[in-house]
Amino acid sequence: MARRERKSFLLRTQLIVLLFLPSILVAQKEKMDIIGFWQDMPVVGSGYSTTYQFFEDGTFVYGHNQMDCADSILQESGTFSIRKDKLKLKFNERKVLIGGLLIPSTGSCGSEFELQGGTETRQNIKRKEIISIDKAQIDPDYDYLVRMVFGNAFLWRLSLDPNQGN
Repeated sequence: MARRERKSFLLRTQLIVLLFLPSILVAQKEKMDIIGFWQDMPVVGSGYSTTYQFFEDGTFVYGHNQMDCADSILQESGTFSIRKDKLKLKFNERKVLIGGLLIPSTGSCGSEFELQGGTETRQNIKRKEIISIDKAQIDPDYDYLVRMVFGNAFLWRLSLDPNQGN
């Protein structure tokens, strides 16, 4: 009787694996489609605008707009997962400037003021966001770039290498 139960158990296990394997493979492909360095503009100005770096290990870095020189939050990071057309971001750390002086902007800032000085520090945070995404495809206006619908905006992949933004 034990042999028959073991055989039945193995058959059920194989059936479960076969049923879920396609969805596991699709989720893995969706994850690979997002790997890279993305920006909310198809061109780079005097600095990067809002960026996302998605890494193969399931981590990401969200870079705040470098041309907003008054922003004390530099970047946020955490882990991500994809299920169908939903991207789940779990933020766990951010890099910020503490202190400093807000002065009229100079140079290539796109903001009226800039934060001068201050101490760069890391802070632990807990925040989750779920963002609707659409399959990345070639941008008809910039045929050398891939574009993805990201919530209510577009992101353009500037590089397949997520470290490009470092």
